[in-house]
This record gives sequence, C-alpha cells and structure tokens, in this order.
Amino acid sequence: MSHPPPAQPTMPFSGLVLTLGIAALLIGTLIATFSTNGRTPGLVILGIGAALTVPSYLLVRRAWNRTVYRVTRRRSPGLLLAAIGVTAAIVAGAYLFVIVLDEVLGVRVPAVALIVPGGLLVLRYYLEMRTALQVNARGVKLGGVPTLWRSVDRLVLSKGAAAVTIEVRRRADAPAQDHEPVPVEIPARKVVPADLVTAVRRFGPADVRVVRRQGTAEQQLSP
Repeated sequence: MSHPPPAQPTMPFSGLVLTLGIAALLIGTLIATFSTNGRTPGLVILGIGAALTVPSYLLVRRAWNRTVYRVTRRRSPGLLLAAIGVTAAIVAGAYLFVIVLDEVLGVRVPAVALIVPGGLLVLRYYLEMRTALQVNARGVKLGGVPTLWRSVDRLVLSKGAAAVTIEVRRRADAPAQDHEPVPVEIPARKVVPADLVTAVRRFGPADVRVVRRQGTAEQQLSP
C-alpha cells in the first residue's frame, strides 16, 4: 500500500503581491493621516495598494481552493471580537514600541513594519480557529487536530436534523499521536458529501473511504 508524500504548500506569486498590496495600503493610510505634507503621496500609495490587493486576493483565493478543501465552523461573534481586540493590541503595542525606541535609543522604526506581520498572524490564527475540517495533500485536519493520510482509514458522516457530525477513523496499525481527532459537528448547509468525496479522492490515497453512518450501518460514499 503506497501513500503520496506530503506536499509542502508554497506561497504563489500572487501571495507576495497581496502582501505588498496590504503593506502599501497601511503605509499610504499612515502617510495620508499623519504627514502634514504627505496627503497626496499617501493617497497615491493607497491607490497602488488597492490596485495590487484586489486582483491578487482573488488569485490567492483561487490558488488556495486548488490546494485545500476547507469547511468552516458556525460564525462566532466572540472569536471575531477577540481577533479585533488582539489586532488593536498589536497596533497599540507597535506604536508604543516605536515611541520607546525613538525616545530611548533614538532609533526610528516605522510602526507598519510591526503591524503588518502581526496582523497577518492574527488573520492566520482567526482562519485556523474558524476551520472545522481541512483536507489537503498532507492529510485531514478535524477540529484543529491533524491526521496524516498514512493513519486515516475513513471519514464518517452522521447527519442530524440541522448538522453533520464528521469523524476521522484511524487505521488499526496507525502510529500513536499526541492528540486524537474528535468528532466535530458542522452545519449541514456547509457540508456537501460529494465535494468531500472529491477532495479525499484528489488529495488522499485510493483506499481511504468516506462513509455515511445511519444508526449502526455505514453506507460507503466513495470507492
């Protein structure tokens, strides 16, 4: 039995352009807001940032959809507010750090150099927390717990009135891991079994199955 080697995703060129576009938006905003003579240059930089960000975002999203199948959890206002709060703390901390460096050491560092990477980390954390199920070339991540393909036996779907419970069943000979995947309940409207089967067939070994459980019986949805 052979398994495809895990593939490490690489950032597409559009991802670099998106990063530059976001940086230009932030820099342009700061210049247009705080520079007494820089409103026009700031607006020009803002325009360049917008021109880079919009198309590159669409390209990054398209490239991402080709390399991963992802299902999100229910929307959580608490999680969104937490992400906003952490972002605000990063912005405030960046400005405080810049002021301290300037006053104590006389070193001037643009705050955006700290805000951009901090904001990207918060965005990544937020997306990770929103992800309920992810299938890619490495394996299956359910509820934040990854399982490599070589350990996956099958995915089990149990449909309720308004939600679908998804489980990852590991192989009997799978090596032990620190955290075992636990069942995750996802709104039924977010889970299309055919799409999940297609993702497993695309990324996983041919012997990994997707089944639907009804009571104690399991109906196979994929070969």
